[in-house]
Amino acid sequence: MLGNLDIQTIVARVIVLLIAFTVHELAHALTADYLGDPTPRRMGRITLNPLKHLDPFGTIMLIIAGFGWAKPVMVLAFFNLIPIPPLDGSKILYAILPSEFVYRLRSLEQFSFIILMAIVFFFPSVLNVLVVAPAQATLQLLLG
Repeated sequence: MLGNLDIQTIVARVIVLLIAFTVHELAHALTADYLGDPTPRRMGRITLNPLKHLDPFGTIMLIIAGFGWAKPVMVLAFFNLIPIPPLDGSKILYAILPSEFVYRLRSLEQFSFIILMAIVFFFPSVLNVLVVAPAQATLQLLLG
C-alpha cells in the first residue's frame, strides 16, 4: 500500500496512465503529422507504445497523487492554441471570457475531443487558417 491507496486504486490509475495518456499524446502526434509537422514521427511518437509517451515523474505523480502528465509532443505551437479543450487555447479563452460564458463552455468539454477531431478531419481548411498560416508567417519572420 502507498499511504492510504488500495490496490484497486493503483491498478485503475495505471490503466488510465497506459491508455488515456498514450492515446492523448498519440492524438497530438497524429494531428501534427497530418498537418505536415515531421517532428513527432522523427521522435518516434506515432505509436501506441506507452513507453514513448510516459514521463517518469508524471507517471509516479499519477499513481501516488491522482494527477500526472505525459511527455508533451513537440508540435506546431499554434495548434495547441486553438481554443477547444483539451488544448491550451481553451484555458486562455476561459481566462478572458466572463464567467457565465466559461460556465456554459465547460459543459461542452465532454464533447471537445469529438469537436476537435471533426474539425481536423472534416474542416481542414479551418486548421490552415488557425495553424498553418500563422506558423508559416512566424517562420518567415524568424528566418527573415
